[in-house]
Amino acid sequence: MYSKTKNFGKVYYYSSYREIDKTLPFIYFIHGAAQDHSIWTQYVRYFSNKKFNAIAFDLPNHGKSPKQKINSIEFFANFVKEYDELNNPKQNKIFLVGHSMGSLISLSSNFLIDHIAKSVLLGFKYPMTVSDFLLNESKNNPGKSHNIINEFSYSSSNIIGANINPGIYAFNNSLSLMNRDEKLPIFDDFTACNNFQINEKLFENLKGRFLLIGGDKDLMTPSKKLFSQFSNIENFEIKILKNIGHSMMSEAPNDILDLLIEFF
Repeated sequence: MYSKTKNFGKVYYYSSYREIDKTLPFIYFIHGAAQDHSIWTQYVRYFSNKKFNAIAFDLPNHGKSPKQKINSIEFFANFVKEYDELNNPKQNKIFLVGHSMGSLISLSSNFLIDHIAKSVLLGFKYPMTVSDFLLNESKNNPGKSHNIINEFSYSSSNIIGANINPGIYAFNNSLSLMNRDEKLPIFDDFTACNNFQINEKLFENLKGRFLLIGGDKDLMTPSKKLFSQFSNIENFEIKILKNIGHSMMSEAPNDILDLLIEFF
């Protein structure tokens, strides 16, 4: 389905083919770098049957949404704000779920939108700096950078083919997803992540509740610093999944769903 926006064109979103019910709260699922709405299919289908408007975006410059030059987390957060203003005029409660770059967008959105009740940040770290090597590869050889990203995003067992879903090779699925988008947004996405800065003291002023979910085998956004950074903030909760890498929705889909159900 598509939604017209003032500044971002006609943006695609997946809602399990349900029309928006403006009496219900919203869950916005926000994907990461060089990905699209399809990583959230299982979760949208579940929550759309649980009295939520469950919406998974193709962010601007991704998937079926218009090609645009966007290399700022704040710009993406403004898209979320604009979409909400157009489709949630009563300001019903919002719940955000963001992965990797999407976790930064979710965090940034909390400073723009007052009626966010809870946010889940998966594969999150702050700052989310990107190495010069990956920035250069994503700019000059995006196909190669997709391979490198996926090698860093899965635990060793999943790289060689283990998966909770029989017959599915998640590593190749993720690689195909990145390679099929002709917009090749990976460099702009990495630039957005690398440049995003915020005063960490402001985290304590955020009103909503936060659940941070990390994988102990995550090499893209290592989770080891989450406890030292956020465990002392009252409204932040941290969960670390064992033997799981950065692509946690592929490696542990049911564990993620259980955590979302418990938190929401």
